[in-house]
Amino acid sequence: MARSGVVAVLLWVAAAHAAPFEVPLHLRPHVRVPVPAPRIFAEAVRPVHPRLILTTQRQTEINHLRANSPHAQAWYRTVAANAALYERTAPIAYVPEKPGERAQVIPMLHPGRALIDRIFTLGLVAVLDRDEPMMSRLRREVMHVLDAWPDWQYGLARYEIAAGVAMAYDWLYDRWTAEERARISAALRRFALEPFAAEFAGFSKPTERNAGIVRNNVNFVCNAGASVAALAVIDEYPELAGDVLAKAFALIQVALPGFGEDGAWEEGVGYWKFGVRHLVQYLACMDSAGGTDFGLVTTRRFPGVARTGLFPLAMTSPIGRTFNFADDAGGNFSSATLLWLGATFDLPLAVAHEENAPVEPVRDAAVSGAGSEIARDVVQRLLYYRPSPPRSVTPPQPLDLIYRDAGAVTLRSSWTDPQATFVGIKAGSAAGNRHAHLDAGTVIIDALGERWLTEIGRGPYVTRYFNQDRYLYFQARTEGHNTLLVAPEKNRGGNQKVSGKTIIIGLPSSADEAAGRIDLTGVYPAASRVVRTVRLFAERRRVGLNDEIELSEPESVRWHAYTAAPIVLPSADGRSLTLKHRGNKDPRAGKRAVLTIVSPDPSQRFIIEPAAPLPGSEAINPDVLVGLSRLAIVSGAARSHRIVVEFTPVSDEP
Repeated sequence: MARSGVVAVLLWVAAAHAAPFEVPLHLRPHVRVPVPAPRIFAEAVRPVHPRLILTTQRQTEINHLRANSPHAQAWYRTVAANAALYERTAPIAYVPEKPGERAQVIPMLHPGRALIDRIFTLGLVAVLDRDEPMMSRLRREVMHVLDAWPDWQYGLARYEIAAGVAMAYDWLYDRWTAEERARISAALRRFALEPFAAEFAGFSKPTERNAGIVRNNVNFVCNAGASVAALAVIDEYPELAGDVLAKAFALIQVALPGFGEDGAWEEGVGYWKFGVRHLVQYLACMDSAGGTDFGLVTTRRFPGVARTGLFPLAMTSPIGRTFNFADDAGGNFSSATLLWLGATFDLPLAVAHEENAPVEPVRDAAVSGAGSEIARDVVQRLLYYRPSPPRSVTPPQPLDLIYRDAGAVTLRSSWTDPQATFVGIKAGSAAGNRHAHLDAGTVIIDALGERWLTEIGRGPYVTRYFNQDRYLYFQARTEGHNTLLVAPEKNRGGNQKVSGKTIIIGLPSSADEAAGRIDLTGVYPAASRVVRTVRLFAERRRVGLNDEIELSEPESVRWHAYTAAPIVLPSADGRSLTLKHRGNKDPRAGKRAVLTIVSPDPSQRFIIEPAAPLPGSEAINPDVLVGLSRLAIVSGAARSHRIVVEFTPVSDEP
């Protein structure tokens, strides 16, 4: 920690002996680290600005990096380009909430995030370069928020906006006029601190409006945002801000066990990235403002936090794409938070990953444009980057990994070869996870630098998708994943049980082979035994999928796999087919993968279908899933089924 010497020790002692914060009864089972009294938080904060990460000392360090680090130089060029774009763009308009609109559809969510992008970008350039035009443009944006935004709405939007405005207030404290400072601090009190303090009593029931107690990414956003606002204005409102910090310190502990002992996050990599961004910002601000986290993560009462920086890397394939289970939209993974986690918990692989991650400038300054949250991430690279001495960053983890708390297994042939074979397999349960899908057993396969079996990803973010109708949406249903459906014609699409649980049986591994076995019996009501085994063999290049199903009554079983690769050359007997990606070097060449049914049942054939709900399914499918096909195998009514498929990558590159 930044102030790990005598001052931090004295603060720790004072916190230990002060009258403790009275944690409400319903929160006590969640609180592993004692909550200091509100006045202890107020006494810990340094009485100078800036104190939220971009301190005077950190400014000096970043300027040193700009002069000596090629990574920092490239990042700052991108920040400057983004700032020049924002300088030419009008302030963001307020989007009112429609009468009766449900909390999930938050009108200010995307405008608020675009605002934070601008604050971070314009603010960093204004601070480091003493750039008056950028300061003028930032002033215009923030004053527009105070003049034209009558409220910050609620839930995610309220506390994300609060954190951004607090950063602007703190970073450029001496360059705001006294009147402007008074207006900004009053807005933070009115729109963030007072609502948070008032909502605390209602946190016994998790809702979007009172989201602090939920065990998911929303917890980090709300509690971190309120805390950052409190740290910014604690001089002006010491009692209120101290009270907010104490309450958030208690509430944030509800979600920290969500990382599990191994650092996994059950909502998937996409929501890991979103939630951890806010958690890291909270921890970094606590450190820079007061020099201590009061034992929240430094005591390792939540050991998964120290390990979580490796989780998204384990879920990322050699081609850079994530194993996008649950509501993860997929795509390439990169996050500035890995720089902070890597430096704080000695994870050189995490730092090296972000040093080498490509960064592009924002192309579109529109609220919902391609730059949403990307610009902020580049700024945070500079805020969090602390280069370590040159050393080996050979992955400390093995080729094959189990994350039991998230129910995810990954197998690979290499960590460094971009052509390597990679398999992700999903286990776990959908119960209690608002971003879960009924996807137990789903598999993705990457090889030869391409994705061959793919996850569709999240469904449409509409209100119904987050209530009891969630599993009517095709993307969240079992039929929308690369797994098994039991008796789909009787079960209206063959959905798995929401409350069902699976078991990861084991992970035998050697230099040339590996296997992940998952007992899926618990998610299929009609089954007495369902086991899926995914195997890497032939020097870990090829993949085998072996499904063994035992049912209480004769029923049919469907095997599903989705692909974006063109399907060519199906065999005459229907027992094999070839997928082909066109090569980048020679249009006549390409990369092929052959799928072959090797089951003992000779009647099993591949069927090529559109990526759409099955006939008779209850599924809602409002999206057109362009470019995807479904490969299916139907095993006729029987009590016992075995489906075995092998995947073989073949490169035709010259």
